[in-house]
Amino acid sequence: MLIPIEIHREITLLYLSEAFWDLIVEPPGVDKNWDPLSSLLHTSSQFRQVTTDYIRPIFGEPSLPESTPSIANYRGILAELKRINAIAHTGDPRELLDTARATSVANTPPDCKSPLLQLARLFAEVVLQLRLCEPEFNSHFGEGSRIMAERANAPTYAKFYRFIDDVPGSVQWRVFMRILSRLVSLFLLVGRTMCLKLSVATAITWFPAAWLLPSSLYTPGSPVDRIITGMIQVMKSLKNLRQDAFARTPIQGLICEDLPTSPAVFEAVHLQEVWRRLEPPSGFAGDDPRVDYCRQTKAEITSFLSAAERDALLSAWRIRQESGGDQAVVVAPEQPIGL
Repeated sequence: MLIPIEIHREITLLYLSEAFWDLIVEPPGVDKNWDPLSSLLHTSSQFRQVTTDYIRPIFGEPSLPESTPSIANYRGILAELKRINAIAHTGDPRELLDTARATSVANTPPDCKSPLLQLARLFAEVVLQLRLCEPEFNSHFGEGSRIMAERANAPTYAKFYRFIDDVPGSVQWRVFMRILSRLVSLFLLVGRTMCLKLSVATAITWFPAAWLLPSSLYTPGSPVDRIITGMIQVMKSLKNLRQDAFARTPIQGLICEDLPTSPAVFEAVHLQEVWRRLEPPSGFAGDDPRVDYCRQTKAEITSFLSAAERDALLSAWRIRQESGGDQAVVVAPEQPIGL
């Protein structure tokens, strides 16, 4: 009994969606020689034809060494996907700070017209950016923040959108949309993480010493006020820059996940201590400029957290206040979501 061609297409497309998700999004697996396409290409002539029809627009023109349009060269593209994935998850993220070395992943060759490789390289760069925010790379965070802000509006994203214009709609939705949605979510998470670290660093720098200084130093227009206001604006700009980068995307229907902060970053920023420092001592009026600054900073910090982290932080702080501050409270959600 022959399986209808529609069923072949549905099975093949679902399989390709899962296979390319594993090759681009998930960390490298144990089997380095895994070939997800071999079974489809050798199961039957019908499966081979359907797979070939899908693979051609997905692979596009990869511009790999010795590549040709023939489907027989798909192993070269799979090898490139695995190489990019390995760099993203196990490579040194500090290479992003070296433009010459970062080009192998971050910048797609001008003649590459493969939507899949374009997407894989974009995804790898964002994963490296997120890893650069980890506490072990704090000494490079300042330079990394500048570079990541510059790349927030990189034209490569627009180029990727142009390449998938010719890809059939069913392939766009099944293969690219899921990965692209995770890419956008990670892209925004990088911005949130950068802003969280900057806002926490600012709060720790100024408080609690700020409570000992005269309030006149914090009046609108004063040097201190301009510095603090400038820092808040920088944080807002970083967040908005990344949000705006995808606000005008020609692809509709992207689903942005509310991904949590890395557990290592969340633990390192010590939000309970930051909240304690930003709590006005007794006797300070609500209209004191320092109290207003603390209120703004708290609002900004909570906006950089996922919903679960925000609820956990505020709940933990309420418990701490009710218990007189003596009770140790775990702030992070019990089961943070990974990449």
